[in-house]
Amino acid sequence: MLRRRPDRVIESKRRIIGSTRSFKRWFRWEKRVIYCVVVMAIILGAARLAMPYVLKDYANRQLNASRDYGGSIGDVTVHLWRGAYRIHKINIVKRDKEVSTPLFSASFLDLSLQWSELIHGKLVSKIVMASPQVNFVSGPTKQQSQSGTENNWNDTLESLVPFKINSLVITNGQAHFQNPYSSPPVDIYMSQVFAVATNLSNSREIKQQLPAGIEASGKTLGEG
Repeated sequence: MLRRRPDRVIESKRRIIGSTRSFKRWFRWEKRVIYCVVVMAIILGAARLAMPYVLKDYANRQLNASRDYGGSIGDVTVHLWRGAYRIHKINIVKRDKEVSTPLFSASFLDLSLQWSELIHGKLVSKIVMASPQVNFVSGPTKQQSQSGTENNWNDTLESLVPFKINSLVITNGQAHFQNPYSSPPVDIYMSQVFAVATNLSNSREIKQQLPAGIEASGKTLGEG
């Protein structure tokens, strides 16, 4: 004679089966989450590795957009944690090659966000130029002279810096005025230039626009 199983035994089995199904559903959901996280990590890692090369190609194209001047850069270093990237070994030269010295060169340009201004809801940037050198050349013809006035460098700089520039720092800079065709040749220069310019974009929305400030020092010809 068959005996009916007690209701408690049946209920326990139902709970075990339900728990097993719940565990399987949770396990499948967890696997999907892990899979998505891994895929996102791979995508972000690949994007991070490709970013310096993309920025280098972009910067070279922007520097060569001018008809009269061309440029080249070395490596690009990205610092995501401070919202910055650094362009190494910049050279801007005249295209016709009548002038041998570059119009502008620098060891590096560091372009970064000013995090202190984010508190005020403003996206502004800071530029640090290391060992920049500017060379103005006077010659008997336009092709043998170099002033840089043929190009709108504001457009070039804005294409490299997506935000308004609020601060500019120059370390160990040089500025030369040369005339290699005179007798004797002329090379008047200022060296060891250190400068800090602030509030260039008046980044905060205030009723009274404050003037920009700049502090600079350097050595002139003859150690002045």
